[in-house]
Amino acid sequence: MAGALTSSILRRARAACLAGLCLAGGLWISASACLNAQCQPSDLSCTPSGALLYGGLGTIGRTPVYVMYVAEYGANRVAMFTLDTDTGAVSPLGTIAAGAGPWSVALDANNRRVFVGNFTAATINQYTIDVADSRLVANGSFATGLNGPRVVLHPAGAFLYAANYFAANASVQTVNADGALSAAGSIATGASPTFLAMDPLGRFTYAANEAANNVSMFSINTSTGALSSLGAIASNVQPQQIVVDASGRFCYVVNAGSTDLSMYTINQGSGALSANGAIATGTTAIGLAIDPAGKFLYAINQGTNNISMYSINTTTGALTNNGLIATGSAPQTGAVDPTGKFLYVVNDTSNDIRLYSIDGTTGVLTSLGAAATGLNQPRALVATAYFK
Repeated sequence: MAGALTSSILRRARAACLAGLCLAGGLWISASACLNAQCQPSDLSCTPSGALLYGGLGTIGRTPVYVMYVAEYGANRVAMFTLDTDTGAVSPLGTIAAGAGPWSVALDANNRRVFVGNFTAATINQYTIDVADSRLVANGSFATGLNGPRVVLHPAGAFLYAANYFAANASVQTVNADGALSAAGSIATGASPTFLAMDPLGRFTYAANEAANNVSMFSINTSTGALSSLGAIASNVQPQQIVVDASGRFCYVVNAGSTDLSMYTINQGSGALSANGAIATGTTAIGLAIDPAGKFLYAINQGTNNISMYSINTTTGALTNNGLIATGSAPQTGAVDPTGKFLYVVNDTSNDIRLYSIDGTTGVLTSLGAAATGLNQPRALVATAYFK
């Protein structure tokens, strides 16, 4: 990685950056990953959003627009919002139809595309973002034939992956030039894969397998998108959401059945995970949210209607528990906005989105109340930016 990065033509830094994300060869990676690859801070340049840019690719001269898209499982639709990055407030833009049982959302910031996985319909909806008003425009539906697809997008935007719960596999979809999807094969996971997570360079992906109590590991062919198995590693009981930190060195998965969170380190050459212990969560933790700089992690505890707060040791990946804070009823998952200042949590039974400010030093949350109400079983969201 170091050789490839340092051989490129670099732009110089213009300002300190907020989000800690940069582009290397068209792929979103973290500032620390650039530094680990022996790039210097002066080699990195900033976009208006605070995202670092490596090699002059992607977003210079383009205006960031901050948005949130929420999958409403009970209404078979996607709710659309813009975000105020000063206050965290959201402004509703209406809704758009999805398939039956939407429960995952992925966004391609550079190409202004959104993908929604539908549990019951066994489909993936495709949308484009209208830059005039940030509303979604339907762009067709792709039939996976496999119930329960939860989707994750490759950082380059060329491939979309789905964890198919009942089929016990991960499917690969090519993203065509018009944003439509084409099937590109599948590979077995463990039983009942719940979520996929990908390293920021798009080299490896990981599936949390609820019934198998393990995590499947895969390498990615960055030319074809094909996955190759790297085996599996044990988790604790009933693993749910899985995330990779911004540096691509650490992986975390919450375990609903054992009320804890498993920690792993990622071998930067092979992509293999190594166990790094576990830490307690609240009851029935099913969701995770990580800040863009990889400093803080939040576990969403469905059984106790609260959020466990952790700080991340950026050298070892170990977590420190910073306590609990209440949220709505039957929380599902959360997302930190691109500036790293706010956390949004979707709550299935109270039918709302709770908003929290994040202390930039400790990661401790302060409740700012409900950002949006009147939703219908919100199950998933993205809170991010796209570029005009």
